[in-house]
Amino acid sequence: MSFGRYLTGLLLVAVCLVPLALGAYALRRRLLESWTGAPARLAECVIGVTALILALQLLGLVSLLHPVPVALGCVVAGALMWRAGTSGAPVASTAPPAPPQWGGRAASLAALSAGALVVGAWCTRVLPALNHGMTGADTVWYHLPQAVRFVQDGSITHVQFFETGAGTAFYPATSGLFHALGMLWFGNDFLSPFLNLAWLGLLLLAAYCAGRRRGLGPISVLAVTLVFATPIMVETQPGGAYNDVVGLALLLSAAALLVNGGPTGITGTLAALAAAGALGTKLSMTVPLGALAVGAVAVAPRGKRLRMAGVWLAALLAMGGVWFVRNLIAFGNPIPAADIQLGPVELHSPPLTKLTYTVAHYIGQPGVWGDHFQPGLLEAWGPVWWAIAGLALIGMIGAVVGGRSRVERMLGVVAIVSAVAFVFTPQGLGTEADPQFFKFNLRYPTPALVLGLALLPLVPRPDARRVLQLLTGVLAAVLVVTQLDPAVWPTGLRSARFADAPGHGTALAAAALGAAVLAAGVLLIARPRARVGGAPGPLRALALVAVLALVPAGYLVQRNYLRDRYADWGPMPSVARWARDVDHSRIAIVNFFIQYPLTGLDGSNRVDYVAKHGPHGTFTPFRTCAGWRRALNNGHYRYVVTTPFNYPGNVTRAAPPEEIWTRSDPKVTPLLRDNQVVALFRIDGPLDPGACSA
Repeated sequence: MSFGRYLTGLLLVAVCLVPLALGAYALRRRLLESWTGAPARLAECVIGVTALILALQLLGLVSLLHPVPVALGCVVAGALMWRAGTSGAPVASTAPPAPPQWGGRAASLAALSAGALVVGAWCTRVLPALNHGMTGADTVWYHLPQAVRFVQDGSITHVQFFETGAGTAFYPATSGLFHALGMLWFGNDFLSPFLNLAWLGLLLLAAYCAGRRRGLGPISVLAVTLVFATPIMVETQPGGAYNDVVGLALLLSAAALLVNGGPTGITGTLAALAAAGALGTKLSMTVPLGALAVGAVAVAPRGKRLRMAGVWLAALLAMGGVWFVRNLIAFGNPIPAADIQLGPVELHSPPLTKLTYTVAHYIGQPGVWGDHFQPGLLEAWGPVWWAIAGLALIGMIGAVVGGRSRVERMLGVVAIVSAVAFVFTPQGLGTEADPQFFKFNLRYPTPALVLGLALLPLVPRPDARRVLQLLTGVLAAVLVVTQLDPAVWPTGLRSARFADAPGHGTALAAAALGAAVLAAGVLLIARPRARVGGAPGPLRALALVAVLALVPAGYLVQRNYLRDRYADWGPMPSVARWARDVDHSRIAIVNFFIQYPLTGLDGSNRVDYVAKHGPHGTFTPFRTCAGWRRALNNGHYRYVVTTPFNYPGNVTRAAPPEEIWTRSDPKVTPLLRDNQVVALFRIDGPLDPGACSA
């Protein structure tokens, strides 16, 4: 990519985000004039994110998800917010209490150190993604293929199928809009490895605001970082498109707004909008967000409950409901993965691999704790998983029993409901007698953990100095010990691990980035207060120099990223290298779901999993050669990639039927083979369905 195209991308970033930021600031000043500091910044972030999501959804619904319309849409949204924020009298509001911060700068330093440690750990995954491409299973399976299809179509109305037998096509996809936005700006996915770091920042801001009301913001930050320093979150969230952190950031933002401003008025509405954004991100957030919505209405004053119920319902439908309405229109069921019956009305679902078993199903089985649950918790949550779970549980129960406000008690109940729901919700855990995938599902109780840990510092009284000192020490110790896990840093302390440790060079570079974040934070909290109207000090000049230096540095990082992106991708290295030099082509795939690298450097290749569509979202493999060839002809595909079913989990050398049906046509030219089982073909003309029997 040329430097000029890179500068164009930066210009588009500014054109889109600056009006939204200014508009969000102006609107917050009018709606919450008395708010200052971190709660004000959190409210502005929620307003800006809400406006951006709504703008992208509206443009996507009318097939205008293209660079110029998106830029104009952001400018219009920012202008409307600016006008609304400056054209009327400020709305009366009460500022959230800001008692003296317990622990002073020492507590702030502890929180900064914890945040920097997590950023460093996350960079151990961001750096490899920048060197080789994003390789997380869900990232290349459906998150980024979905985002790149939004860009290709300019629309969000088309339902894209990624494989047979699973329900990924029906998942909500708000997080994919942000990856699509980055692709629109730069013409490639350069921003995608970084996006979850931004969501992590929003989450830590929300954690601070949750504790700030009692002067315990830094301790809440320290507590919440425990979740995001665990091996499972370090391995899955940074450097890719996993979206757990997106939903958690918006969930905690909603909770923090309720804690600071109450469940009614402007803060209640903003909390509903934040929660609605989380609902549109991840289906597993349904129970926590449903409980939060019911709880927020329940703790509102009696005369305002009906109004707030309407606010929450409207927000959830407008922000998160678009994906479910899309499913309802396309398949007659808002959640096609589930059979829904409402009295005489029955909404059918396609034949999918049902998530039958729950954690509760296995609890009574002999040996399940020692063989699966305890090892899974150890690998996914680290060596002191029991401390993380225990501290979160104390926060949940302590909030319910001793919470000093109705909102705090309600949030404790929401956390407990979320934890119980995880135990009884059907999941893809394995067979009836073997929960072999238990550890991979330990991302799903994180809403309960995050809420419980955010509430934990609020349980002791603010004057309980010794208790708070002990709690801070315990939290810091748990965080440090968790970082010793061999899946987070290359400590080599245990052979059983959730994922491979980063290389020593990567770990050293990531640690340096974490140290840089810590140094910047220390400069901010240690700086003397500037005189109002005074000249910019050395710190501002240093910040300006750093921002200017990021422009050429970003270009160099992007150039390096595009040079090596998927140049040696293990499951199909030759095919991935081939796809780097192909653009604007239609590629059919079958039997494997790791499709994103085939979209090419600029994401212009249209990659489709080819199977047979049926009623209610049914998507099944072709059983005949003639049907397969007709589908390839109807899709006007130029290339076909076939593998054994469920590759790379299955590496049988027996050729799948689709490979035989393809290569036996004279209009097909074999191009490449990978690992002896991956076959790439070029189609040079219409295939002959009638010649299959011969």
